Amino acid sequence: MAIIAGIGTLLFTGVATYYSAEIAKDQLDQSREDADREERSQASRFSFWQHFDYVSSDPQDSYELHLINRSPDPIPQFFMLMEMQVMLPDGINSKSVGVQFENRSMAPCTEWVIFGRNMQYQDPDSGKWRKMVNAGRLMIPFIDRNSVEWLRTVDQLSQDEELSETFSEDLTEGYVGRVVGKRQEKAVEGCGSAPD
Repeated sequence: MAIIAGIGTLLFTGVATYYSAEIAKDQLDQSREDADREERSQASRFSFWQHFDYVSSDPQDSYELHLINRSPDPIPQFFMLMEMQVMLPDGINSKSVGVQFENRSMAPCTEWVIFGRNMQYQDPDSGKWRKMVNAGRLMIPFIDRNSVEWLRTVDQLSQDEELSETFSEDLTEGYVGRVVGKRQEKAVEGCGSAPD
């Protein structure tokens, strides 16, 4: 009888130890998920969307870029790398190049609207500033409040440098860009909440 009780105790202890280990593993997994969520908390609240008005006959009036910081913290540094159609010297044809817009910072709880007519690139041959012909893909490398580097595209938030390299390899030439004139700036409703 004592042997059976001993075996029962061993089995019970083994099962209890197994379940304790599973619970500890689940708690560790949950802690990791919480830490990852906290690390991404500000980055997930910085986003953008592009509006293309295909009805407009003027390319400069057909594009709007909306940058949105829903975080209660500022974005200390970001720049924009945009695929852009630029006019060739013949004045008729255009080509696709990468245009890097200057480093910026963005206040908390803010939305910027930048219009195509205010986006320019510097012609590498003449040094003159010219208006864009058409906007394309956009990637925004940025740094969050914890000095973590992120990459934001229209459909991804990543720390993956390969995304940046792939984007850059597609665009054989790089130009310098700038935003001129006044951008539209407004407060964001629901600041501090994650984007939909």
